[in-house]
Amino acid sequence: MSDIETEEVNMDVREFEEFVPCVIERMRADGCAEGPIGTAEWVLRWFAEFCREEEVGDVGDDAVADFCARRFGFDAGDAKLPMRTALRKPLLTAMESCRTGSYRRTHQPGVVHEVPECVRGVYSLVITDFVGEQRETGLRTKERKAWIAAKFLTFVAESGVGDIARLRMEDVDALVGSLSGYAPATLRCLRGTLRELLDWMAGRGMVGLSGRMAFPVPKGSSRSTVLSYYTKDEVERIVAGIDASTKRGKPCLLVVALFALAGMRAGDVASLTLSDIDWDAGLIRVARQKTGEPLDVPMPDEVRRPPVDHMRNARPDSASDPDHLLVTVNAPHTRMRSAGTLGRIVGRCVGAAGVEPGRRRHGPHSLRHSLATNMLAADVPVSAISDVLGHGSVRTTETCLTVDLAHARDLASGVPP
Repeated sequence: MSDIETEEVNMDVREFEEFVPCVIERMRADGCAEGPIGTAEWVLRWFAEFCREEEVGDVGDDAVADFCARRFGFDAGDAKLPMRTALRKPLLTAMESCRTGSYRRTHQPGVVHEVPECVRGVYSLVITDFVGEQRETGLRTKERKAWIAAKFLTFVAESGVGDIARLRMEDVDALVGSLSGYAPATLRCLRGTLRELLDWMAGRGMVGLSGRMAFPVPKGSSRSTVLSYYTKDEVERIVAGIDASTKRGKPCLLVVALFALAGMRAGDVASLTLSDIDWDAGLIRVARQKTGEPLDVPMPDEVRRPPVDHMRNARPDSASDPDHLLVTVNAPHTRMRSAGTLGRIVGRCVGAAGVEPGRRRHGPHSLRHSLATNMLAADVPVSAISDVLGHGSVRTTETCLTVDLAHARDLASGVPP
């Protein structure tokens, strides 16, 4: 609320004390939370006691300035700190009410901000459902969310995004960048509200980018400190570095393709049988080791070729386990039962390609995670990534991708890790 310098308040202490309940009642009727109302009542009654003790004749702006300086030790015109704002605001509210019979609120209930016509329908829905449904939220918070929603939708309309369903992380970054002049606390509030708004919109199918993906909350686990994915270029180098002309190279290429290009889990690959491959439909049909639920894994050409080559030219006919796809190269050609064995194959392929893992993991899951992260960087909807990974819900995919999201955003911007 801003100061009003139009006319002096002519009121003595007794009249001011009688006026305090009116101010409090008006604040309560306007929907102010009980916390600020309690603070206001305490400050106003303390101010009245000060005026009585100091024998103030006219209760007005000069008395407010004197009270703030002598009781709180700050200039009434300087309210940059939150505590000063909390102490000063009830006095300004009272003074303005004395002058005008009312007071202006920074956040009026029901205010509708102007937005471009092309997004007015979405904004109306946001106001009634997103903001309106938050019954436990104070009016000030609701209006702040309405303001941020208006900023967001106006940016979408004016920045050339077009269909809001095609919103990308770069667009959200550009919006936040355009508001860089705001204070850090305001930007934190803005990001938090946008995260909440995008989650709400994603849950209703309005956008493909959720708030948790656009504004991840870093996790404190050790996993968040390790870069467990490889860029699209690095994955291509790993695949190209495998010598598929040899009998040892063919199963290596198959293993890497199933992890890096099909996104399969190590347990599912280790248990893969010949009968799991539906060549006509171009699918790998498995029962997920992790959940037992059925999963159909698509086989594009780059995934389809390695098992064909492996079966025709590398897989021993004398395998002791004839139904399993992956068997050991050396006799007696038993099934590759261990995920550790598959992990060692992946590690050797990463090293042979000259890709430096650094602190990154270099096992099967890192390649599976690389597929998801690179799909995200290419603006593939999270729901589609979830289908590829075989997750039970989109939220599981979002949680998985959030770990390395900052690096995925760098990928989308062409920034090397």
